[in-house]
This record gives sequence, C-alpha cells and structure tokens, in this order.
Amino acid sequence: MNGFINESVSKILDGIGGALQLLLILAVTSLIFLPAARSLNTLGEILYLAVLISGGVYFLYKSLTPHQTEARSASFGMLSGLLLWQTINYSGLSGRLGLYDRNGWLLWAAAALVVVFLWIKVFPLSLRFFTLLMLLNWLGKLYVTNLELSGSWPVLLETIFSAFRYLGIAGIAVSVWFILFRSRSVLERKYGAAALYFFVLLSFLLF
Repeated sequence: MNGFINESVSKILDGIGGALQLLLILAVTSLIFLPAARSLNTLGEILYLAVLISGGVYFLYKSLTPHQTEARSASFGMLSGLLLWQTINYSGLSGRLGLYDRNGWLLWAAAALVVVFLWIKVFPLSLRFFTLLMLLNWLGKLYVTNLELSGSWPVLLETIFSAFRYLGIAGIAVSVWFILFRSRSVLERKYGAAALYFFVLLSFLLF
C-alpha cells in the first residue's frame, strides 16, 4: 500500500508537478522580470540577464553535484536549461546567430545530432535533461517564428505546417497518460514532464 501511495505521489510531483514548475518558471521570467528590466532600459536588461545567468549556472552546478538523487539531478538540469535558454532568447544572441530563421532548422538538426552521439556515453544525467530542455525550447521557438512567415508559402504547405500546433493537444493527452499509467521510474516521469511542458507551449504557441 505504501509503495502504491509513494508511486502515485511521485507521478503527481515528479511528472505533472515537474511540468507545471517549468511552465511557472517560464511565465515568471517572461512576464514579470522582462517588462521590469525593459522599464529600466539597458541597465535593467543587463541586471535581468545577470539574474537568469546566475540562476542557470547555479542550477547546473547543483545538478552536477555528486551524490545527488536522480530526481534532483534531472530537475536541476531542466531548470538550468530553461534559464540559460531564456538568457539566449532575450540577450539578442539568437538573432545574431540565426537560431530562428529558416536556416535555424539546419542548426537545430546539427545540434540535436551532436547531442544524440554524446547522450549515453558522455553526458551525465543532468546534462541530458539540460540539453533536452534547450533543444525543446529551441524547436518550439523555431516553429512559432516560422509560423509567422508561412503566409508566403503554398497554401497546402502552410496548412500542414500550421496544423502541427494541434498535435500539441494530442501530445498533452499522451504525456499525461504516460506519466500516470505507464511510467515506472522517476526518470521516466521527468521525461514525461519535459514532454508535457513542450506540448502545452506548442498547443498555445507560448514559446
């Protein structure tokens, strides 16, 4: 009985709760800190980015600390990936590097390929979740940015590309189902949390 209760609590906290935590952090960094920073002009933006970088580095350091539980390593890795992604997103580096234009898809694919090769034999657990969050946010931002440019595409191609966002609704259902009924370990729930986070943002185009 205790095992069933503990597993159920883990599914809620590590799975669904983990996704909600990421969504909350994204909302706070996007809707609260950014307007406050811009109201203070350049100095405010620098302070804002310093807060994001400090948070990202801190959680990355915590995720790599020895003797950390798998759940905490995964959580800290995802938080670090999200905060450092927000740093890239709001620092202007994304535009200078061309991360969101049409060539950005090639850059994303190349980065994803490198991560795949390093995933098992090189990356510790925390870096796997760190890179996972970075790639998911980059992918979502690419989609949203190119969706705004799809008006110049052929009608059929534009319709298909626009319809991808509705797959997010199915993705939400599948992610919740996986977390609640199929996940057997904390790590599986953490992966489910990352997927749920991504599909919620994709459904509502919140990247």
